[in-house]
Amino acid sequence: MKRIGFVGENENDVKSIAALLRKRFSMDMEFFVLLFDVNGNSLDNTDFKNRFRREFEIQRDEEGGVDLVIIIRDLDSLEDDKKKVDQSKSYFKEWNKTINQKGIFLLNIYELEALIWADIEGYNIKYGTNIPPFPNPMMIWEPKEELRKHVSYSEGGSPRIFNEALRPDIIAQNCRYFAEFLREFENRIA
Repeated sequence: MKRIGFVGENENDVKSIAALLRKRFSMDMEFFVLLFDVNGNSLDNTDFKNRFRREFEIQRDEEGGVDLVIIIRDLDSLEDDKKKVDQSKSYFKEWNKTINQKGIFLLNIYELEALIWADIEGYNIKYGTNIPPFPNPMMIWEPKEELRKHVSYSEGGSPRIFNEALRPDIIAQNCRYFAEFLREFENRIA
């Protein structure tokens, strides 16, 4: 069994991505949260890095090992914001050093809700809505707020939506960064 740890800006992001991975990969995997009480800003400080390393070592030594750690972060900007992209990737490189290069980075462009837009058809089918698609979900400025223009949406509902309505292969077809993440995940667990 592969043990996959998660660190994300919030628990809903972690549960949502875990739901997609369970759907996409049939192998026996245990998903667990490596660190709780983390938000976007706390990922950037030294205290986070120290807590992250300690928890990784505990899981590695006492809980049966860690095969991979997925670090989920929202860019809170579009992909053309080179400064923010480079800064996020730089932080990830530092975090990855603390866990023996066992990390994979999922940088959501703009935020996690872009993935809902990447399979808005699945969402429409499941929930009986008629939300028009965007040609490129990576180009939606504030996808969460855009979704709220059409439906009553709260972040707490995202794990249910990802589990019930969204299809990882369709998301990968419509969202380049998620397709790249899936390829890297598949290569790393092989």
